Amino acid sequence: MTRRRAFTIIELVMVLMIISISLAVAAPSLRGWGEQGRLRDAAGSFAAAATWARSRAVADAVTYRVVVDPVAGTYAVQNVTAQQATAVKGEFGQANKLPEGFRITVEAQPTQTAGAAPANAIEFYPDGRTTPATVRITSKTGNVIDVASAGPAESFAVVKAVSQK
Repeated sequence: MTRRRAFTIIELVMVLMIISISLAVAAPSLRGWGEQGRLRDAAGSFAAAATWARSRAVADAVTYRVVVDPVAGTYAVQNVTAQQATAVKGEFGQANKLPEGFRITVEAQPTQTAGAAPANAIEFYPDGRTTPATVRITSKTGNVIDVASAGPAESFAVVKAVSQK
């Protein structure tokens, strides 16, 4: 009679216990992993909208504007002609909403055309200049990422990610 080799129930229980303990130890460090990804995605999406607005302003020889609504947690691109702003067609013209619980704020630096744009707006001019600003996106747990343009000739890019935890 040949005997078949197999795992005993005790061996299986021991392996399951080891896996459970390993997961219990690793889980706290993975807790914010998904949120960090959503924060990076939100910053990347905002930077893409700003880059698109800047390139369209140059291509169309018209001022474009990214308007941020900190209360609703949204931003959208507008086309500005004769001081009348209208939403652009397509993805960037719609109110792009941040993930639930995230906040967005704008700190624009004063420019020569200050007062022409709303307080929570960044303008992109036909000559390629922009309103220098820092856009701060904060997650519901307090992690922060900044998207900024250091000067009028600079593009918007993710410049700083700060963990508040």
